Amino acid sequence: MRLIAAVAFPSQKQRQQKQQKQQRKRSNNSNRSTITMADDFQIISDDFINDAPPGETANVVNDLAAIVDNKDITSQLHQSILASILSSSSINFKIIFYSGSNLILSKFNYDETTNQFFDYNINKSFDVNLISNRILNVDNNLSSTLPYDLKNLNKSLASYINQHYPSVVKKNMAYAIFPIDNDHSYTQLFDKEFNNQFSKEFENTPVPRNNTITDDLTDGNDDESNENDLNIHQDADHYDKFIIIILNNKFNPSNFWNGSWSSYYVYSNSMQKLFGKISIDIHYYEDGNVRLKTFKTLNQSNVSKINIINSINAFENNFQNFLSLKFLKLNQNGFKSLRRQLPVTRSKIQWGKGYALGKSVVIND
Repeated sequence: MRLIAAVAFPSQKQRQQKQQKQQRKRSNNSNRSTITMADDFQIISDDFINDAPPGETANVVNDLAAIVDNKDITSQLHQSILASILSSSSINFKIIFYSGSNLILSKFNYDETTNQFFDYNINKSFDVNLISNRILNVDNNLSSTLPYDLKNLNKSLASYINQHYPSVVKKNMAYAIFPIDNDHSYTQLFDKEFNNQFSKEFENTPVPRNNTITDDLTDGNDDESNENDLNIHQDADHYDKFIIIILNNKFNPSNFWNGSWSSYYVYSNSMQKLFGKISIDIHYYEDGNVRLKTFKTLNQSNVSKINIINSINAFENNFQNFLSLKFLKLNQNGFKSLRRQLPVTRSKIQWGKGYALGKSVVIND
């Protein structure tokens, strides 16, 4: 009797409470599974988009959208493309077309306060639909302008682009210059790009001061003036470093290949240092899948501002000549060794003996 009393059956109320607890547990597990799957998809889509060959991001987006039954997929993929452009671990650029102009999208012309891109060549800020590649909500009142000296440099850059980049691909060509902040996150990013050489050269570089503006801001307080100088964002008279971006794409999907040349250069006025990097990405996929990715970096001292374009010209010409020579040697040596020297029969074909087509060719000769 005592044993029966010890294991008395639960009441109906207790059973209901237990069932409700089990239901809540199953619901929580389901929610955790949904969240995990969504997070996993975001990570996977980010990886696919980051690694998409030039000109093929739209293909990747369409394929991902086709295999996932989710009404929010477009928004997620838009965020993946945006995350690729604004990445804190790599430097990526994208061209977008607007009203007869090719504009560059990058982390260097993205305003986090408004979540808009801006471009000094057209003096506008704007939103972008990265799925349809359309510019939206254009604001004609850009709050900042390109400093006067950089406007002159931009003209020299335009002349260089017209001279050295083929006119046939101008519709896939874009360039820009942007002042950049003394932001430590940029230093970390450039260090990754230039094998930790960037911070050794540029860390703690002072920002040049403009006397008139500084006097208005500080009322003669030197400590306050230093702090204000460092906090001004893209002011025409307060910058030390700026970045030059050149992006050139050539897409030929009908013949199964796409390619991209991107180069950027970071210059410090106070140090007269020029850092740069060229990246090339080519994808050939007719009856196969071959991809070439290569890069070259530049670290040059004692470069005056008027000689920046000359330095870029020499650097890019040398790299292009180097690649042309490598491709020539690869075709003459590497690919030649891969070709079959003899037919499968291991014997040379005697065109004049036993082959009707061969005989006619020999007779006609």
